[in-house]
Amino acid sequence: MDHRFSIIVPAYNEEHYIGRCLDSLNKQDYKGFMEVIVVNNASTDKTHEIAEGYGVRVIDETKKGISYALIRGCKEARGDIFVFTDADTFLPPEWISEINRKFTDDPDLSAIGGPYLFYDVDVAVNFFVRKFVFRIYEKVASHILPCVNMAVRREIYDRAGGFNPDINWGQDIDLSKRLNNHGKVKFDREVTVITSFRRYSGGYEAKPMAMAHAVKELCVQLTRCYLVTKKGKVYSKTQKEIRAGDQKI
Repeated sequence: MDHRFSIIVPAYNEEHYIGRCLDSLNKQDYKGFMEVIVVNNASTDKTHEIAEGYGVRVIDETKKGISYALIRGCKEARGDIFVFTDADTFLPPEWISEINRKFTDDPDLSAIGGPYLFYDVDVAVNFFVRKFVFRIYEKVASHILPCVNMAVRREIYDRAGGFNPDINWGQDIDLSKRLNNHGKVKFDREVTVITSFRRYSGGYEAKPMAMAHAVKELCVQLTRCYLVTKKGKVYSKTQKEIRAGDQKI
């Protein structure tokens, strides 16, 4: 069965990354209906113009915030399955075909997602991620799907209430928690994408410092994941604002 897919890519000042992402989406081998929607979230660079050059739908959302961008994308979507990824991500050509197969083989599946590797690090880093981080994630957050690699049936998304507009960090964790109350949610290592390491490196160029920061970031994210799923914590600030607050303490 061929499902109708709407791939939603929120983007804020991603002129240096979004081209690679959209090029990989245009090279998907899926033959059924597939639309790509870039939600330009109040960018001040050439994100909008570059995205238009790839022949995808580009929508401007002037209200800043990742959740506002995702919600707008879902409202504009025409597919029966919403797929989310980041603007700095490279998607393997069989990505949508694999997701389609998963939903077809398991009619009870409400949402599926998977892990991510990095295209701008050496082999050792991705080896560590595969052997250790994936396993930790499966143990601690087996029903949490990252927004960089998430697909959900439209009817289940609507039933769960969609993304919370008040959340600017962990919106995928919050949604996954509610999706799990409405059907089967699966974290599947066979559905893997490749993204940028920039959010984990902390801006450090030296490999030891970048890796140390990445490990710290992983621990922080797992802690926040626990607080959102078990304690109902809401992070209304962005990741950048949260970090700025942490530095002031």
